Amino acid sequence: MSNNKEPDPNLDLDLQISNLLHTEAKKKQQQYELLGFGNFFSARNKSGPYRANKRFLNNVILSTESHNRSLVESDRKEDSRHRPKQKSSPKSPPKIRNNSKTITKNPSKKYSR
Repeated sequence: MSNNKEPDPNLDLDLQISNLLHTEAKKKQQQYELLGFGNFFSARNKSGPYRANKRFLNNVILSTESHNRSLVESDRKEDSRHRPKQKSSPKSPPKIRNNSKTITKNPSKKYSR
């Protein structure tokens, strides 16, 4: 180690920043004493709140809904691809309409004369 004492540039920068903050705080304190708390708001806030960008927000909502729909659809397709196929249950006998009456065909029943 050497005994050379060189000025640290970080200390100078820290000192300069602290001086700037101190002077800014003094100015704000003087403004507060003269005009009160309302002086700290910007001129834009005095005219009212910011308006929402409705077109942007609507587009965000629409794109989010579209994305969610596509995710649900892809999940549904993925599930149906991996789900084992169920055996079909026996179907009910077909119905035939004849003269505004419904007749049920039952192949297991045999008619005798």
